[in-house]
Amino acid sequence: MNIFNDLNFSNIQYIVWKDIYKVCDYFEGNTELDLLVDFDQKDKFEEIIFNNCFISLKVNGFLEKKGIEHYIKYSNGKYFHLHVYYKLITGNHFVKDHEFAYDKSLFSNYTLHNNIKVASK
Repeated sequence: MNIFNDLNFSNIQYIVWKDIYKVCDYFEGNTELDLLVDFDQKDKFEEIIFNNCFISLKVNGFLEKKGIEHYIKYSNGKYFHLHVYYKLITGNHFVKDHEFAYDKSLFSNYTLHNNIKVASK
């Protein structure tokens, strides 16, 4: 899957920041990754993922959360789902009620797993 090669090559600031144990499973399909992406790079990030055949999913109603977007790709009977956080938001599954400030140095504190930037402990 070239998306992460493309993101890394383009110096997009992102990290997998939740459920980091799912990184290996992601390439098998039918799971999701939670990415924190620098909001200032949202347009370039979306250009890359849309060029890699992802589409945007719109969540309506009480499940919609500001600062969190969903993208999905179907390939060979499998789906690849990205939860993309443009803000550092967390909390209960249905109620993301904690937002934290962060500085961009957070994006430089990662390790590579399968060429995916994963938050360091």
